[in-house]
Amino acid sequence: MVQNMIRKINNEDLLNYNKVFEGDQYRHIKVHSIGEKGDGIAKLQNGMVVIIKDKNVRKGQVINIEITTVKDKFVFAKKI
Repeated sequence: MVQNMIRKINNEDLLNYNKVFEGDQYRHIKVHSIGEKGDGIAKLQNGMVVIIKDKNVRKGQVINIEITTVKDKFVFAKKI
């Protein structure tokens, strides 16, 4: 019975491991490219694509970000 509870907790933790939430902050994120509208594009370690709404970011720049909007396959963030 205890082992079943441990497995259940671990499975729930795994489901939440890759989730990204509004307000989350990430440090040392590298801007991989610049989008058509001038926004920075990066990727988090969990594979989530990040669109950084800041026209002053440059390709190759390493920045700190805060998530502002979460979509199914990507997130929007601002430079902090």
